[in-house]
Amino acid sequence: MAFITFRLILKRRNISKLILLLFVLYPISCKDCTTEPTDNPDYDIQLSAIESAPTYIRLSVSISDSGSVRQYALQRDSEMVVTDTLFGKDTILVDSELEPSTSYQYRLLIQDKGKTIDSSEPLTIITPELSEHTFSSWDIQTIGGNNSSLNDIFYVDENNIWAVGKIDTGDSSYNAMHWDGEKWNYELIGIMGVICEGIYYFSGNDIWIATGIIYHWSGNKWERFHLWDMGILGDDDGGVTDIWASSSTNIYFIGRKGSIVHYDGQTFKKMDTGTKINLTDIWGEIDPKTGVTHIWVCGHADNSLASVILFLNNGEWKKIYERYADDSNSLDNVLRYNPHCNTIWTHPDSEKLWVGGGYGLFTLDNKFSPTKYTEIDVLGEIGYFSCPHQIRGDSPYDIFITGAYSSLYHYNGQTWSRYLELYDDDREFGVINVVNNKIYIVGHYFGSFLSSALLIKGVR
Repeated sequence: MAFITFRLILKRRNISKLILLLFVLYPISCKDCTTEPTDNPDYDIQLSAIESAPTYIRLSVSISDSGSVRQYALQRDSEMVVTDTLFGKDTILVDSELEPSTSYQYRLLIQDKGKTIDSSEPLTIITPELSEHTFSSWDIQTIGGNNSSLNDIFYVDENNIWAVGKIDTGDSSYNAMHWDGEKWNYELIGIMGVICEGIYYFSGNDIWIATGIIYHWSGNKWERFHLWDMGILGDDDGGVTDIWASSSTNIYFIGRKGSIVHYDGQTFKKMDTGTKINLTDIWGEIDPKTGVTHIWVCGHADNSLASVILFLNNGEWKKIYERYADDSNSLDNVLRYNPHCNTIWTHPDSEKLWVGGGYGLFTLDNKFSPTKYTEIDVLGEIGYFSCPHQIRGDSPYDIFITGAYSSLYHYNGQTWSRYLELYDDDREFGVINVVNNKIYIVGHYFGSFLSSALLIKGVR
């Protein structure tokens, strides 16, 4: 009995081992031979806003390459606004016909056979409000006579405004004037007959003037920098007429015959532009996220329709757009008669570069490396548009343009408006400063003998 009992116990132990072995092997075998679908892969879905305008939002979509499913849907609040297939990893979506000053929540859904299998985190975006067209007051002044004119203006604050040009009061001649909060004080920079073209202000002890050559106020006197005598410019170069700077150690002077001169706080240096076209406008911005300075310059020929736009890339000027004398251009094969490049403007919140000239206005889709040219039909919307002289704004949805025949236009993010109350055949508008809810315009008034300087202040 004892032996039999032992044999029985041994058999039971072997059976237990067999059962345990089968238990371990069973799930492995089932996993290897299953025909059921696997779990859905996790997708890395990135949804971000490129631009939020009052009536549309541009979104950037990036989906990882996990799995083979490429169908997606864009959900705005509870509504599906886009359903499509993504053929690459990234794409850009535009959701239009939105309301200003409205909050929208977006999610990107990954779909398979119409069923949602993954989604992005919700993204809330508030569209900006429309800027106001209406101005509550206009102050229009004519100054001097005998071919007086104002060419540039720099607003510091309500008690500190500078305007430059040519001012003949009858008693004497000046080329600059300063508002101290109570009255305009006239100044002569350099010698009589010098016409000031551009001004840039840093402080009461640091003011720069372009007259073809350069003048600098350091707090005690105006110092003259004759760029030809200094060997900076040569016989085939033109004088400088406009200024933009990010700081007192990073100043750019532009002018005729493609001239650009840079000042680094110690020395002046001529920069190679690759063009002899007269440069007419300069605009720059400092990226609020990266702190990087971006600068654009434009100009056009006097005797043809040729134009150029330059972008400062790693310390060198790069042509990002050209319009040739035969009306063709560097972006497409379309012959465009009107728009050349007389003025430019952009904003850190926008990817577009606004360009005006001739009788036209257009935008470039990418201000760093444009691929597309879009004409803006202001004439079709409001029934009138004239040669743009300068574009400036406070935001991409608060843009002003001065034009020929005393024209001032405003874009509020949705519609265009022209200020007919400023129309006068004898007025010619030039440079404009836009500061919050105030604008300053300088130019000429031809209603007096041999013209006067013109200064307009508008308040919203």
